[in-house]
Amino acid sequence: VCEIDGCKVINHPIDTSGITYYKIYFNANDLEPEEIFALNVLSSLFMNVKTEKHSPLEIQNLAKANLGGITFGAASASSREEANLYFCISSSALDSRKAELRDILTEVLLTSDLCDKVALKNLLSQAKFVAEDGFSQAGHGVALGRVNAALYTDGVMKEYLSGYESYKLLCGLIDNFDLQIDSFIEKIIAIHKKVTTKERAIFSITGDLDKDYISSLISTLPSDGVKPGKTSIKPLGFKSEAIIVPSRVSYAVLGADGGAEVEKHLGALMVSKTILSYEYLWNPLRVLGDAYGAGFIARRQGFIGCYSYRDPSPVASLGKYGDCGKFIGSLAGEGMDLTKFIIGAIGEYDTLATPRLAGARATADYLYGWTPEDDAKVLSDMKSTSKADLAEVSALLDKLLASAVTCVVGSREHIEANKDKFDNIIEI
Repeated sequence: VCEIDGCKVINHPIDTSGITYYKIYFNANDLEPEEIFALNVLSSLFMNVKTEKHSPLEIQNLAKANLGGITFGAASASSREEANLYFCISSSALDSRKAELRDILTEVLLTSDLCDKVALKNLLSQAKFVAEDGFSQAGHGVALGRVNAALYTDGVMKEYLSGYESYKLLCGLIDNFDLQIDSFIEKIIAIHKKVTTKERAIFSITGDLDKDYISSLISTLPSDGVKPGKTSIKPLGFKSEAIIVPSRVSYAVLGADGGAEVEKHLGALMVSKTILSYEYLWNPLRVLGDAYGAGFIARRQGFIGCYSYRDPSPVASLGKYGDCGKFIGSLAGEGMDLTKFIIGAIGEYDTLATPRLAGARATADYLYGWTPEDDAKVLSDMKSTSKADLAEVSALLDKLLASAVTCVVGSREHIEANKDKFDNIIEI
């Protein structure tokens, strides 16, 4: 990590065979929820509207001819201490095409026509279709997003980027397009001006670091002298929720925040994840309950939880999740060989990666505050997981899952038959 012209630069000097991968992260922490939604819409406009010099098709063809790719998007990338939101540009090019990359990136970022109402309406309609398809076809992801939003600030940020909260705003904007579009365009122009400045930029470079080139990139960015503030967003805080969607099947999620305790036991939890997903949840939910799939999740931010996929008995599944700790505890008292579960956990955790993915993963780790030493500890803990470790995991799961947050996304029949189980019921 170094600093160039006042901007932090994270370099991953991996052999990339003459291709360099660039990411620019613009800190957007100080946006309000509806502004986060607008930032995501803004991201979708780039490369889909004309620029000062080219039509959308021309700029797309120019990028294909000269670059390995260029994308614009918004994402949460929280650290140990706080939730962080970024507007991110990802691109790559042969080292011989760096000048073209700079020219294309600058043209698109700074001269795109953000007032194109036709393009906006088309993009909004596409986003609505994708969201509605996700509710019925990938409802476990929707439910996981809601549970995370109940527990974490960055979960709320993600909700306004692509979850149910985003969908509500999307529908409202489409339904009142002619009345609201002018003020919405003013909002995205203001957000663009606020966020895409030198003061908010962090660069991530995978490959050889050319400091003069990065300096030339930085020089293209506007500067307003304003450092980003911290977010004021708080977790949603609900305990149980259901979302009725037009589907005959459902998706059930239960989750809890264990904070530092989960991080402390992450190695053993990753082994437990393999055990629970394939030895415990598979039988009662998939084999006996006819759900298409189920699994256990453990994340270093402190989240642990369970999910089911295309589930005909979602409320029954929520009850089964609560016994995860008891199942792990039963194994702690037996002589079961853990070798295959340890191998499976390590294989899932320590995956091979291309230079692009390795650089992206290392940058995400840096932004989170996760070090190579942290990774080494998790791997070491996985390799040495014992019955005593499983006993500690069992007690932790019993404690956390007893007061977990739940969300079911699915059919009216499943939800209305169990409406007393939910504090809040939403209908799409």
